[in-house]
Amino acid sequence: MNSHTIKISNSAEIPEPLEMDRTYKISLEGDCKDIKKSSDDNGEYTYTYNVKLLTAEIEDDLGATLKIVDKKKQSQKLRQQIEFTRLESGSPLDKEEYYNRVMTAIRHNLQNIIQMEKIN
Repeated sequence: MNSHTIKISNSAEIPEPLEMDRTYKISLEGDCKDIKKSSDDNGEYTYTYNVKLLTAEIEDDLGATLKIVDKKKQSQKLRQQIEFTRLESGSPLDKEEYYNRVMTAIRHNLQNIIQMEKIN
């Protein structure tokens, strides 16, 4: 039977310290950046998935949630939101084509967006 392993890289800043000998539930969000396949010499393989941590949420054993500082760049957040919108809309365009069209629309309408949001 093939085995699958996940390796997580990067770090997340937390607003307060954790306590020793206390149990925490940690939820992660990340991007799979690499997949390595290695043979175990029995005709089966080990797959190692390298995931870059983007955000995390920590819940203590009492159910309290620590807010994690989101270190994602704004461009990453925008790309993620565009992909979410593509999937929800059922667009027949592939991921990159949809992304490029939305980014072009944003650039062409940037002044209107700034005025609409009253950023100036």
